[in-house]
Amino acid sequence: MCLFKAGRMKIILSFFLFLVHGVGITTAKELILLNWEGYMDPKLIQQFEEREGIQVKQLFFNDEHERLEILVKQAQIPVDLVMVGRITVKKYVQFGWLEPIGVSNVPNLQYIANRWRKAAPQIFDYAVPYMYGFTGIVFRNDKIQQIASLKQLFQPPELLRGKIHMMRDARSLVGLALLSLGYSYNSENPAEIKQAHQLLKQQRPFVGFYGDMDSRNPEEKLYTGEVWIGMAYNGAGSRWIKNKNISWVIPQEGTQLWMDNLVVMKRGNNKESAYKFLNFLNEPQHAVQLSAYLGYSTPNQGTQETTHPPSDLQSLPPELLEKSHYEEPLPPQIQRLYNEAFADVTRQ
Repeated sequence: MCLFKAGRMKIILSFFLFLVHGVGITTAKELILLNWEGYMDPKLIQQFEEREGIQVKQLFFNDEHERLEILVKQAQIPVDLVMVGRITVKKYVQFGWLEPIGVSNVPNLQYIANRWRKAAPQIFDYAVPYMYGFTGIVFRNDKIQQIASLKQLFQPPELLRGKIHMMRDARSLVGLALLSLGYSYNSENPAEIKQAHQLLKQQRPFVGFYGDMDSRNPEEKLYTGEVWIGMAYNGAGSRWIKNKNISWVIPQEGTQLWMDNLVVMKRGNNKESAYKFLNFLNEPQHAVQLSAYLGYSTPNQGTQETTHPPSDLQSLPPELLEKSHYEEPLPPQIQRLYNEAFADVTRQ
């Protein structure tokens, strides 16, 4: 069973368990978080539950489409908190789904560094920055020579047939293909998007699977040699390279930058519990603990003792930082082209 299907089975099972246990009538002592799997330190959750007497229940999604499906088609689940990216915050605000967040509700927002307030002023009233980073290339250095370019991933040699992993996300997949061709990650040019689509179709026979790679799993395909090269976020990359046979690089063409955020849903039953959890996560010592666990960089600058992992955004060479891009909103007709290209190449 491929990872994507396994993820869907976990989600379906979670729905069933939530409904059986009456999640639709949660109490003030319960909190539902919709999150990427493995994207929260379980020890922090335990500390919060013991201190506040509030149980945190996590529901997992495998990609952005599944997250939206949960929120739209499983409306009986009163989700309190959701993990989302910058663009998604703007969309959910437009949908009228989000509750405003402010220092009065979450006093520890004072510790969020000003650079993040300035980077996303439109969303700061509705979102709490969680982690930030970028995408790179992870590869088995005992199987292939040094990797430096996206072209080596998107225009691979014959020995990589069936040995490539790619993320199952439309914007990441098409955006990085565009970068490899010398175009903007956020291109709105249909001709350029068509070229990226064609490039992805040519790459398809070389891709072993589309999905997420789990650097914490010893049975992971990269460890076993089933996969030799793939896309990975910097936090995962910082864990992969503890294995001497695995390397991680930032492509010379630039890369995708990202910032994840937590938002409070209007539909949730326990907004006060959500605010308490956000405040707890942004206590400086907890922000440092979470950053160390995940391997990503925290936007929380509340203590001088905060240390960033080697994958800190500021460690990107200036010339690469200038070439790299955050995802920006696209016109609907352009987003449709990205989605169509993604669906075409990932269709089993």
